[in-house]
Amino acid sequence: MGIMNIIGDIVLMLVLPIMPPFFVQIVPHVTDEIQEWIEDVSKKPVDGTKNEPDVCLIEVGGTVGDIESMVFLEALRQFQFKVGQENIMLVHVSLVPCLGAVCVYEWTYWAICIP
Repeated sequence: MGIMNIIGDIVLMLVLPIMPPFFVQIVPHVTDEIQEWIEDVSKKPVDGTKNEPDVCLIEVGGTVGDIESMVFLEALRQFQFKVGQENIMLVHVSLVPCLGAVCVYEWTYWAICIP
C-alpha cells in the first residue's frame, strides 16, 4: 500500500463523519489520527498470545524531506511528547554506498546536518 493511499484513507475517515462546513487539516487532524493508529497497532498481540507486545517498530519509509512523509514525521515528533521521550526511540537509517575504497556519505551528512 502506497503512502498516498494511507493518507487518503486517514483523510476519508476524518471527512466522512463530519462533512462540511468543517475542514480537515493535516495538523492536527491527520497527525492525531496517525498517532491513534500507532497506539492501536502497538497494543495488538502478534505472537499468538493475548499479551500486549513490549515493543512496536514503526518504519517511516521513503526519503526524509519528501512532502509525502512529512505528515508521518510530524506525527512521530508529536507522539514522543504524548508518550514521553523515555518510551520512544527515533532512529535515522541511511545508506552509505561504497565503491571500492571510496564511500559516498554526503547524502547522509545533508540528511542529518543542522544548519
